[in-house]
Amino acid sequence: MISHKRFWLVRTTGGQRVLVRSTVPAAPNPDGGAVDFARKLGAVRGESLLRSWLAHTNQPAQWTDLGQVFLVDTEDLEEDLHGQRAVALWAACDPDRDRWIAGRADSEDAFWALAEEERARIERYRRPATLLSAWMLTEADYRMVDAPLAGVDETGWMTGEEITRWCHNSGVDALRERVWPPSPDLTAEEHGAPALARLLAVVDDALAASSWRFAAFELLTLVRTAPAEGWPRVSVLFPAAHTDPDCRWPLERLAELAAEQQRPEAEALAAQLH
Repeated sequence: MISHKRFWLVRTTGGQRVLVRSTVPAAPNPDGGAVDFARKLGAVRGESLLRSWLAHTNQPAQWTDLGQVFLVDTEDLEEDLHGQRAVALWAACDPDRDRWIAGRADSEDAFWALAEEERARIERYRRPATLLSAWMLTEADYRMVDAPLAGVDETGWMTGEEITRWCHNSGVDALRERVWPPSPDLTAEEHGAPALARLLAVVDDALAASSWRFAAFELLTLVRTAPAEGWPRVSVLFPAAHTDPDCRWPLERLAELAAEQQRPEAEALAAQLH
């Protein structure tokens, strides 16, 4: 399961609809415990965010869960760092699964055409669609970067024992009730800092333990997100090019990236692979 944004629609006691966006970490599909943990963490992040907004707008910490939302043709809602704004969307509900499909369009017919292009199994959703207005929230709107689990955007590095521990008092369940201060000036760098710190720790631990294949795959992520941190670590993998055949594929991808980015490591990687 890849990391993705979870969109959750609720209605407050005052009747306002709120669209809450939170991050669900990546998890290895064969590991049911890791997948369950990732989904729970994504849901709890959303609940903590909603509680923070309700507290700071002097509203009761109560709401009606209207279900998850699948968005079509709304890249800005997926990618913008901050929310704290009203959004207007065409929306239709799947009453059997408490799920919605929603998107921007000039008309209802145009909305259904967009949904069909996205292969969204539109037969599941009840017609007619309605024009829905909601207040949007993201994790950057409140200072959730200070949460112990803020840096977890993938779970492949976690052991079963760690997942069990984080799922209870010291982790997810403790996060659920937290209320965070507003952070309207939070930058993308600040928002991404915990995940980067976690990724660096995971890579360095894997390299120190000679877990070459795992380190190589994590370095693929690191060199894309933080090249200045990732590329200097790549040379540690060079011995594995000759001793660990499982490292061949990620090392070839690293070599391709180095060539594309015209990195000085490109020549050395190519030499190691031939």
